[in-house]
Amino acid sequence: MALKNTFFTAAVLLSGLFCSVSWADDVDDLSAKLRALNTFSAHFEQRLLDDSGAELQKTEGQVKVSNPGRFFWQVEPPFEQTVVTDGEQLWVYDPDMEQVTVYSKQQLASTPAQLLSGDFAELAKTYAITASMNKDALTYRMAPKDEQTSNFAGLEFIFDKKDRLEGMILEDKLGQRTVVTFSKRQLNKPVDASIFSFKPPAGTDVIHSGS
Repeated sequence: MALKNTFFTAAVLLSGLFCSVSWADDVDDLSAKLRALNTFSAHFEQRLLDDSGAELQKTEGQVKVSNPGRFFWQVEPPFEQTVVTDGEQLWVYDPDMEQVTVYSKQQLASTPAQLLSGDFAELAKTYAITASMNKDALTYRMAPKDEQTSNFAGLEFIFDKKDRLEGMILEDKLGQRTVVTFSKRQLNKPVDASIFSFKPPAGTDVIHSGS
């Protein structure tokens, strides 16, 4: 499944890594930190880099997460796009194309959105996870154990000293990276549940992936 060049088309790779902890502890620690994000709202900046590190695209927008399983990601113009999941389906809406693609819960299970929004049942089985720390940040790198079925080559979650999620990096199979930085973060504040449902505007083509 290709979620286009977006949806926090995402990447993770970084950064002065000076110490690491055991694999089992890494899984537990990352799960605990993400589970603690009952709700998460932020402004994001997203940079798409090619395999040489050159910037191909820069976008920004808003993200909202509510556990379990609900996720909203909106990219501002000129590259406008909205990604929404209620935990059962995921909608990718491209206004310029007047098109929305709908993905099933099974397809959603392998995406970074589902990890961020609280689905950890298969975390240790699906990913090899290592944690690295420097004086400013704690980074968890996730490498899929089965590269044939995974949609990405590597994913990182980056936390600040106060255990607040401050960034993500996602690396695709072509070596491109999407680097996401969060600002204006709000943790565990009320989020309107209606934002996690999507009704296509009149005249929008609806495509069901895999059907």
